[in-house]
Amino acid sequence: MTLIDFWRSHAAEVMTLLSQHVKLVCLSTAIATCIGVPLGIFAARNPRSGAPLVWLANVAQTIPSLAMFGFLLPLPFIGGLGARVATIVLVLYALLPIIRTTSAGLLAVDPALLEAGTALGMTPRQRLLIVELPLALPSIVAGIRVAAVIELLDRSLDLRLELRADPRLAVDHARDRLQADACECCDVEHRGTPRGCWRVC
Repeated sequence: MTLIDFWRSHAAEVMTLLSQHVKLVCLSTAIATCIGVPLGIFAARNPRSGAPLVWLANVAQTIPSLAMFGFLLPLPFIGGLGARVATIVLVLYALLPIIRTTSAGLLAVDPALLEAGTALGMTPRQRLLIVELPLALPSIVAGIRVAAVIELLDRSLDLRLELRADPRLAVDHARDRLQADACECCDVEHRGTPRGCWRVC
């Protein structure tokens, strides 16, 4: 069976898993953005207090995906099997690039522009919303893009948790694989005769 034949025979399952993949990545990216951008602003405003946040995000980034799942599984209200713990893990991995690029983008704003905003009578909040964030937007978007790529790569590991959470799914995958192997055995070794195989193809 070729890859194209497999896609055709499992089109419904592929589309279902693809939609679940896209929904989870979009959800975790949105949550990470809502958390990471304010933390990046805080880190840029308070370098001494923001340094531990960046350090913690760096530590989370160094933990392997399966180890992170193992740490979170026994926790109440957070752990467990399924999409909830996978979303939390993806959010943790996505925070580092968003925090760092947001902070770097704000710190790269020309001080002369900040002085001009202050001279025009802007409050610190107005200066942030009107001057700093628009100028730092390319850097912030770049961090969100990197976070989305990280989540797309790590999302495939959640399939193992889904198989553990729903044993019937694992049984179905194993049964389909055994049936395919049996059919191939019948075709190759017995010239289409199912003798010696456990399933008639």
